[in-house]
Amino acid sequence: MAIDINSLHTVLKDPTRRKILAALNDKGTISYVEMLDLLEIEHTGKLNYHLKQLRDLISKDGDGRYGLTEKGKLACQVMSRFQPDQPRGGWISHLMSRTSLGKLLLVLSIPSAILSITQLSRDYLLATRMSVVLGITTILLLFFGLMQLMPSVRSGGGFASMRQIAAYGALELALLMAIGLISMHAEMRGLGVIIPLWISDWQWNAFTIYHPVIPGGLTWFAIAFRSPAGSFKEVLKVPLVATAILLIGEFVMINVVSLFFSPKVSTIELFLSGIIPSIPMVAFLFIGFMVAEGFYRFVQWNGIK
Repeated sequence: MAIDINSLHTVLKDPTRRKILAALNDKGTISYVEMLDLLEIEHTGKLNYHLKQLRDLISKDGDGRYGLTEKGKLACQVMSRFQPDQPRGGWISHLMSRTSLGKLLLVLSIPSAILSITQLSRDYLLATRMSVVLGITTILLLFFGLMQLMPSVRSGGGFASMRQIAAYGALELALLMAIGLISMHAEMRGLGVIIPLWISDWQWNAFTIYHPVIPGGLTWFAIAFRSPAGSFKEVLKVPLVATAILLIGEFVMINVVSLFFSPKVSTIELFLSGIIPSIPMVAFLFIGFMVAEGFYRFVQWNGIK
């Protein structure tokens, strides 16, 4: 049924439908996925309902992109002439927008990270406890900040080729090694060591949080920003591939060591002696993904985004 003068008010009184028309008027044509992200609509059923209500105000071309009909353009002109009064305190609303909040949290994570690796007390026990607390605070600020900036919707389709998955796996391994090297450098500077876990004199500080969480977490966000269609089961291919790269690299390295330095020791014995210390690192490849996915589901379920 076509929209007439009697039904136009009913159609335009809904703010979501007005946003759809305004977005189409501003951008020309928009795909379905772009519309979901632009309008921050979490459920496809909700968008489908509003698109159906707009009826002949919008059209869909052969490429599946939506645009305004002539009648839809006239409806946008009507909306522009009857804009609602702007609420007071507009700068507060801008400050608390999703994007602004995300940027603010990311900025706050920087001094938190710096303080977390700074010796804030001469009391060893107090200093390590403060470092751990600030490390957790940094992760919360960083992850919640990134969560506010990432695309809102994850449709669950395939997100990457095997080549891209391998690239993400290599990125995660690089982050894992980088944080390990930084923590070892921090030990030499007197900030305490937390990696590797199999060192008997294991000291708790911020790196206790960073090393298992940040590599997988940042890789998860890299995937979410570049390929928002991936489901969690698909995303888990990345740490699996990273684990394979780690073990294959270790196997090759052990063979080289066995060839030149330990010819009397079998490759299997060397590999088993090397794989045991690698178990925590393999766990770290998955922990960050689990934590980031947990943040994502918490944010979605509680309507924080």
